[in-house]
Amino acid sequence: RRTANGERRTANDGSSGRARAESSRPARAMGESDGYATSRDFASVKMEYFKTRAREALGNGNYKEAYATYTKCLEELAPRDAGERAKLLCNRSMAYAKSANFKAALEDASAAVSLMPTFAKGWWRKATAHVGLRQFPDALAAYRQSFECQDEGDAGVIDEHVKAMNKTITSFTREQLANWILETLQDMENRELIEHAHLQNVTSLEMAEGMFCQIKGINEGSKPRGDYYRFVQHWNVHGMSVPMAYTQRASMYRHALCFMQARADAAAALTLLQDDASLSDKETEMTFTYKVDDFSPFKEDTVITKAWAWYEMGKAFEGRENGDTQAAAKCFSAITHLDTKYPMFTNAFKNVCNRMTDVEAGKILSDINDQYGVAEYGVRTVPDALATYVVTVSLLFKTGKLVGFNSKVRDSFRENVAKGANVIKEKVLIESVRSRFRGAPGVALSYRILAGEDKLNSEKMLEKIQAHDLMLLGGAETEAAMGTASDVQGELKELKSEDLVDRINNLQGIILSTLKSGKEIVVAKRPPTDMELPYRTYKLVYNDGTPVERVNKTGYQMSQVHYSAQGMHKREVWAEMMDKSCRWHQSSSEIAVQALQVPKDAKKQDLDVCITPSTVRVSCRNTGRTYLEGELFRQIIPEESAWVHLGGEDDDGFVLYLKKMNLELFKDKNAAPSDSWWERLFNSHGDIAFDDYDKDFTDLPTPIAESIAAAEDASSVLQAREEEEYKEREAARERDDLRKRERQVRLAELRGGKYLSWVELDRRNPAPNPLAQRSEPA
Repeated sequence: RRTANGERRTANDGSSGRARAESSRPARAMGESDGYATSRDFASVKMEYFKTRAREALGNGNYKEAYATYTKCLEELAPRDAGERAKLLCNRSMAYAKSANFKAALEDASAAVSLMPTFAKGWWRKATAHVGLRQFPDALAAYRQSFECQDEGDAGVIDEHVKAMNKTITSFTREQLANWILETLQDMENRELIEHAHLQNVTSLEMAEGMFCQIKGINEGSKPRGDYYRFVQHWNVHGMSVPMAYTQRASMYRHALCFMQARADAAAALTLLQDDASLSDKETEMTFTYKVDDFSPFKEDTVITKAWAWYEMGKAFEGRENGDTQAAAKCFSAITHLDTKYPMFTNAFKNVCNRMTDVEAGKILSDINDQYGVAEYGVRTVPDALATYVVTVSLLFKTGKLVGFNSKVRDSFRENVAKGANVIKEKVLIESVRSRFRGAPGVALSYRILAGEDKLNSEKMLEKIQAHDLMLLGGAETEAAMGTASDVQGELKELKSEDLVDRINNLQGIILSTLKSGKEIVVAKRPPTDMELPYRTYKLVYNDGTPVERVNKTGYQMSQVHYSAQGMHKREVWAEMMDKSCRWHQSSSEIAVQALQVPKDAKKQDLDVCITPSTVRVSCRNTGRTYLEGELFRQIIPEESAWVHLGGEDDDGFVLYLKKMNLELFKDKNAAPSDSWWERLFNSHGDIAFDDYDKDFTDLPTPIAESIAAAEDASSVLQAREEEEYKEREAARERDDLRKRERQVRLAELRGGKYLSWVELDRRNPAPNPLAQRSEPA
C-alpha cells in the first residue's frame, strides 16, 4: 500500500512482527530441517484429539464410535511406543466390552498385556472380557494378575479386586471349583510345598470327580451358595496352608477310592500341625454353615484343620477294603476333644459306634489310644524319671448301661478324677469299660492314675479311693449318669516309664504306621477298585464350550420334554467329547455337530465333506488330514443335511446339520417321541444319559406331531368330562347331606318340642366308631 505522495507504507498486519521474530532466531546450520519435529507434534495433537473424541463417545454411550475412533488411533497414527499402544488397545477393549463384543474385547486386552505384561488395567480388561464370555476360571486368573500388578498400599483398589474375584468365584460351577483346587494342589507340588502322591494315584478325570463329590457333600447342607465357594474365596486371597492342602488332597483321594493315599495325606497334615499348630491359623477365619433341622436358622462353626484331618483319616480307614472300623472310631474319637460343633465331624464317632456290637463299642470306649495327649497326639505325659507310681482302680455301676458312658460322661469322669487326685487330666487313663458277663446288669469300669514319684501321696490317694471318695470315683456327673459305684478295689504299683510307654498303643501309632507304609514304593499304583465316572467319555457344555452346572440326580430324576417353543427358556445343552473332536446337540428331527478340529482359517473349497446315510467325514483336500469321521448311530437323510463354515469358533465355526431319518417313529404304531432320541452320535462314542438335559420335540415329523396333538386333545376332553362328572357327584352328595340334616332337625323338633341344629344333635349323639371292637359276652 502506498501513501498519497507515492511512498511505500509498512503494512500494519503483523508481518513485520513475524519478520522480526524470524530475524531474532539463531541461525540454523546448513542442511538442518524441523520437518520431523513438526510432523511429530501434529501426530500427538491428532492423537489427543482422537482420544478426547473416544472418551466423549464412551461417556455418551456411543460405543461404536468409541472403538472406531480408537481404531483410527491404532491404524492411522500407529504409535510406536509399546506403552501407548497398549493403553489404546486397553481402551478399545473397554469399548468393545461395553458394546457386548467380548471376543474382540478379549483379543485387544490380550494384545495389550502381551505388550506390557505388568499393565494392571490391561489384565483387568481381559478379566472383564472373560466374564462376558462366561469363562470364569480364566477371568479369575486375569483378575489375579491385575491384583499382583497393583501398587501396594492402595486399600481401595485392593478391595475392588477382592470383590471382583469373589464375585467371579461365585459364578463357578462345582466342577470348576474342583479344578481350581486341583490346580492349586498341583502348583504346591511343583513348588515342593507338599509331597507327590507315593502310594496310590488315579487319572485326572477321577481326581476331578473325587473333588467334585467332596464339594457336593459339604455344600448340600450349607448356606447357599455353598461353603466351598467361601473356602475358595478365602484361599484365593490368603493362600492354602500346607496342612489344609494335605487335608483337601486326602478328601479327594478318599472319594477316588485311594484310601491308602488318603490316610497318608491326613497323617502328613496331622504331623505338621503337631509340630506347629499356627500353620493353619488363617483357616480359622473360615466357617462351616449348617442347620440342626429344616426349621432352624443356619449356624456357623470355625474350620479346625486338625478335626478335618482326623475325619478324613477315619473315613479312609472306614472306607477301605474290609474297613477297619475300630481304627476309624479311634480317629473320630480324637475329634470329640477338639472345639468343633460341625455335625459331620461331631456325629462321626457316634455313627461308627452305632454300627458296632456292645463288645466292640466297649473296647473302643475303654481304649487308651486317645488318652495320651489327645489335644496333641503323640505327646507323652509319662514322666522322664526312672520309675512312677500307678494307682489301678476297678469298680462296678450296678444300674448303669454301656451306652450311658458316652464321650461326654467319660470326659467328665477323667476331669473329676484328675481334680480329686491333683493331677492333669491326661494322667487319668480308662483301661476298660464293659458290660457284666452272662447278661447281668451293670457296667464294669477299670482305670489307672499316674500318681508320680511320690509314694506317700500315692498311698493316701489309694486310701481315699477305698473310702469311696466321690471325686476319685468320677464325681456327681458320673453318678447321675451311671449310678452309685460299688465293689471298689484299688492297687498301687511301681512301674518303669519305658515299660509304660511300650504298653501304650496310642493314636501316634496309627499316624506313624501310615506315614511309614509305602515309602519303598517309587511309582504310585492304582487303587484296586475303580470309581464310577458319570461323564467318562463326554461332558455337558453350552454351545460356546462353557461348562454346565451338573444336576444332583436322584432315583426319580426326570428331564423336561418340550413339544412347543413356548416353554423353552433355557440355553441349549451340548455334549462335548472328551477328545475335543466334536460337540453335538439334537432335537427330534435334526442333529447339529460342531467339528472342533477344523481350523478357523480353513477355506471352504479346501474342505472335503462327505455325508452318507450312515457315515460322516470331514477332511482337508490339500493335506488329507481328517478332522471328523465316524459311523452314525442311526441313519440320516443326506439330501436334507447341510454344513456351514463361518471362519470363527463354536457356532461361527464348522457346523454340520444332519436331518434324522426317524424310521423308528413309523415302524410301530405305538412308537413314542422318545424313540427319535439318539443315545450317541457315532457308534464309537459312549452313551449319553437320557436325563442329562431337556428334550426338544418341537420339530417332530408332521404325522407324529398331529397324532400327539390328537391324543392330547382327546385326553383333555376326557379329563374335562371326568371333572364335570366329579363336580356333579359332589353337588349331589351335598344336596343329599343337606336333606339328611334338615330331616334330622325336623325329627328332633317334633320329638322334643325344642329346635336343635344338626351340629348340636351330632355332638349329643356321636356316630359309633366302626373301628372300635366291642367285646360280646360268650
